[in-house]
Amino acid sequence: MSVKEGDAFLVPSGPEGNHLFVVATRENKDGFRLLVPVSTVREGRHHDPACVLKAGDHPFIRHDSYAVYSKADQKRSDHIQNCVDKGIFISQPPVSDDVLDRVCDGFEKSDFTRNWVFDFLRSLE
Repeated sequence: MSVKEGDAFLVPSGPEGNHLFVVATRENKDGFRLLVPVSTVREGRHHDPACVLKAGDHPFIRHDSYAVYSKADQKRSDHIQNCVDKGIFISQPPVSDDVLDRVCDGFEKSDFTRNWVFDFLRSLE
């Protein structure tokens, strides 16, 4: 398997266990890809409205969820693959093209996207 845009993985993160992460970009010149975590919308707790995903947008998503742009991360493709091979990251079905487009569009819409992310995205142009 080779890592590509739209791939999705369950990644150990935070006290609540695994979160769904989406590979949002192709590889940059240094072999890194941008990953975005997805978290459940919780009543009474703020969430980033830039990209809300509905139950069924992905098989793992069973409740309204959102892309957490403030916690976007870059990882080398070979690191991601190594984590999958070791069972640290659990492969999930890839997101649809529509969901990937919505996640990518959210970088610009979000008030929480960090500056380095915009630099990363510009490096892909």
